[in-house]
Amino acid sequence: IHLHLRTRFSTRPLPEIKPISLLEEPLVFHEQVKTLFAERTIQELQGVIDRNEQAMIYLNRRGFSQFILCKDCGWIKKCDSCSISMTHYQRRNELRCHVCGVTCKVPTTCEQCQGHSLEGMGSGTESLEEELKLLLTGAKILRLDRDMITSQGRLEKTLDEFRDLKANILIGTQMLVKGHDFPKVTCVVVMLADMLLKWPDFRASERALQTLVQVAGRAGR
Repeated sequence: IHLHLRTRFSTRPLPEIKPISLLEEPLVFHEQVKTLFAERTIQELQGVIDRNEQAMIYLNRRGFSQFILCKDCGWIKKCDSCSISMTHYQRRNELRCHVCGVTCKVPTTCEQCQGHSLEGMGSGTESLEEELKLLLTGAKILRLDRDMITSQGRLEKTLDEFRDLKANILIGTQMLVKGHDFPKVTCVVVMLADMLLKWPDFRASERALQTLVQVAGRAGR
């Protein structure tokens, strides 16, 4: 049986979805960081803040950057146990394996060529938080991911602060998607949405649609 929910509770309209291509839209440049934000995205978010509304930003990647790369030889720091790239956390100055939990300090030189041209590649929720502080005026930001939410009490405190309008931007991973009802949220941004289709799973497209429908439903409730 295929059941269609074509209307919302209380007859509120469904959210309007606007795809933004980073290949076609101009990116925002800042002297301190390289950003993945299109100018139109930042304009929408700034408008939300100026109207005293709230926005949510979904990116299913934790950390500051996805891996550390040597620009001289292409070496990437991998976990000794799992052989996958280790995620970079800038505030802690560490690399972490998201499979087995092993951590180590960020290297200062390349283990392969002993070069010093190491750079973090790819964005995570931690780096989005830092970028938005530079790009938005009046942004008050909270983060909802497993690195910040370490207990049920911490989760409830973060959600209550956002619901009480102590912040106007909430950045999060998968835990951002389901079951939240914030009346002042009028905009939801899904970062790198096409990456949801790239998971090595034959159900990737179906799961991507589920995620996009759920996260879009947080807006305009």
